[in-house]
Amino acid sequence: GAVRSLILFAVLVTAAYAALGVAAALALAGLARALEVAHLRTLGLTARQSLALQAGEHGPTTLAAFVAGGLLGAGLFALLRPALGLGTLVGAPVEVPVVLDPPVMLVILVMMTVVVAFGLLLGAALQRRVAPAAALRGRSA
Repeated sequence: GAVRSLILFAVLVTAAYAALGVAAALALAGLARALEVAHLRTLGLTARQSLALQAGEHGPTTLAAFVAGGLLGAGLFALLRPALGLGTLVGAPVEVPVVLDPPVMLVILVMMTVVVAFGLLLGAALQRRVAPAAALRGRSA
């Protein structure tokens, strides 16, 4: 029970750090594109279209990363499972099957989507800070 609790705690802490990293990266990517979006706003780009543009750019990448990460994680576990020494850790021989549990994978996908959406919204909010007139003059403030 203690081993499971520690593993669960480590997974939750790792997921929190990963979520923070992904959200920060997307927000910074949005901020880096602020001047470009300000130029597009002078051509009539709305806030909804800006958000759709970001979702179109980052959505497929996020989905591909989810699929590749799930397959790579399962493959690495299958490859390294004999060398993990799980039997000595718990005191008895343990056979852990390699499975991708669909409900767990769905929860991970939903949580990942929420984190990406938060990062995109934060990036979109940061992009709106640059005035289109300032962008045309060549200033970013």
